[in-house]
Amino acid sequence: KSLWNRGKMILAVGSGRAGNLMFQLGGITASMASQSERLVLIEFYKLVQIFPTLHQYATLITVPERLRAVWGLVEKILRYLAHARILGLIEETFFDSAILVRTRGIFPLTIFSGGWCQSETTISTTLLDDMFQSSRQSGWQSHLVAAGSQRSPYCFVHLRRGDFVNFPSPEYSAALPTSWYREQMCEMSKRLPNVQFLCFSDDLAWAESELGRDPQVTVVDAPHREAFYLMANCDAGILSASTFAWWASYFASRQSKGPFVAPFFWSG
Repeated sequence: KSLWNRGKMILAVGSGRAGNLMFQLGGITASMASQSERLVLIEFYKLVQIFPTLHQYATLITVPERLRAVWGLVEKILRYLAHARILGLIEETFFDSAILVRTRGIFPLTIFSGGWCQSETTISTTLLDDMFQSSRQSGWQSHLVAAGSQRSPYCFVHLRRGDFVNFPSPEYSAALPTSWYREQMCEMSKRLPNVQFLCFSDDLAWAESELGRDPQVTVVDAPHREAFYLMANCDAGILSASTFAWWASYFASRQSKGPFVAPFFWSG
């Protein structure tokens, strides 16, 4: 027991892009036994681009390219030890809804194998809220459009293309058609008179050709972090099937009533 209490630690390996990592960090913090428990986050560098203060809450490790093959083997061994109850384990389980189950091991190191944690029943947003507020108050983004800073309301439009164009298949693409965005923008204009649309996309040329001719639309070419905080400071949002857009709308909804519109199905 004394060994267990002396140095409890959670080790987690991140998967996916920044939006995915936010959900995973939410699952990790929801699973913490106490605030004194140490966090070791591996391959969370994409999240540091959004929240530079993350290093204040966790030890951050990026695996060098030359060691990735070796690290893959180490990761398999750690997961084996966790499933053998030698190390602790946190994993996502589904009953009526998704939950995270934490199992204690012999040693006070717990491996987070929680899956994607893309359910509000599996996450805590406390740490993410703190980091978001500290980034907003840091002054670096004072030049950004803030919700309510001008007469016209702002609505972000997130158009994810990239890998979604042919995923999960070209016939059932997760990339939404232009017609869907136009329909939502038309409805948004009825709800918010004089609304201005800020469009964000990983395919700026496509966004400009499809929507950029509208005088109400500005296609924004901004770095990843700046784009996120611009979206999060809008009054409303039209989302693609994207965790990045989901989190931007989450933070935006804390200060605005929206509306925030998302596709009902992930694809098809």
